[in-house]
Amino acid sequence: MKQIIWFSIALFILISCKSETTKPQSITILFTNGKLFCQGNHIYSQNKKDTVRIGPWNFYYPDGQLEIFAEYDEDGEILSYNHYSVNGVLILSYSKKDELQMYSKFYESGNIKSETVIQSTNVDEDKTEKKSFTKEYYPNGKIMRESQQIDGLNEGVVKIWDMDENLVLSVNYHKGIIQR
Repeated sequence: MKQIIWFSIALFILISCKSETTKPQSITILFTNGKLFCQGNHIYSQNKKDTVRIGPWNFYYPDGQLEIFAEYDEDGEILSYNHYSVNGVLILSYSKKDELQMYSKFYESGNIKSETVIQSTNVDEDKTEKKSFTKEYYPNGKIMRESQQIDGLNEGVVKIWDMDENLVLSVNYHKGIIQR
């Protein structure tokens, strides 16, 4: 009977500890100069061996300027991400919603450098197909290049323009091979 009681108490303690570790814990890390390096919340992962970031996180340059703002879901997956230059200009933006991922890169001037949309589709149990569409721009904002890829290979028409917006090249691809 005593063994059952001790076993019940031990089980209760283990269950209590498990629920305690799933509560988000706030993290603040400072540079050696005393300025903020990063701040956010984390929880223990499913295997309880490491932690995962959840919710909003901010990362800073040593001078205190915001470098990265990221948003994580409850599993530690990145939902959105903004990276800023030391001058405070947005240079990279990423967001994810369901099977869509969107990337945007920017010049230091703030003008768009490139935009990419990636769609992941489950083809079967073991295979996921990734389709991407990318537009690249000159520093003045005019379009430079437009392309599509499937699983990393060019697919469809790749177009390139000069700085005066004249189409200078148009090449048709199928599975990464130029079509004539």
